[in-house]
Amino acid sequence: MLTHLGHLGFPAEHAYYELIPMTPEGKKLNGSEDFVLTMAHDQAVGKFWSVTRYSDETRLPLDPETIGGSERQVWAGGNTTPDADGNITITFSSENPENGTYWMPVVDGEDYYFVVRYYLPQEELAGNTAQSIIYKGTKLENLMVPKATFNYGN
Repeated sequence: MLTHLGHLGFPAEHAYYELIPMTPEGKKLNGSEDFVLTMAHDQAVGKFWSVTRYSDETRLPLDPETIGGSERQVWAGGNTTPDADGNITITFSSENPENGTYWMPVVDGEDYYFVVRYYLPQEELAGNTAQSIIYKGTKLENLMVPKATFNYGN
């Protein structure tokens, strides 16, 4: 349902949300294993995109005390810079990978999920969303890859 409704229930033409709860292999995301998301920095959106991580247990952003005092809750087009290939790479990890990727802290041993938001998605976003990238070619593709075309007469 979350992937079909935008912010506050607006239609996807205003804000399209994707819930990412598991790895391409179908395992729940858990802080005991690093998870890496690489996607194009310049997304086909009229406004902006963002990636926010949440506790699977509370459905809330992580308490900074549980992630070493970090206040990091979201990465977005406005607070990141593309790499030489035009991509952004976010590493979800309980320890800072210190490898040049954008670190999204998670709690070792605890389940989490993240939501990718696209504000004013454009037609070219179809097939290029985080769910499309993560789940394409896997057994989860039919379930997780969005069917949206983002063709709103723009």
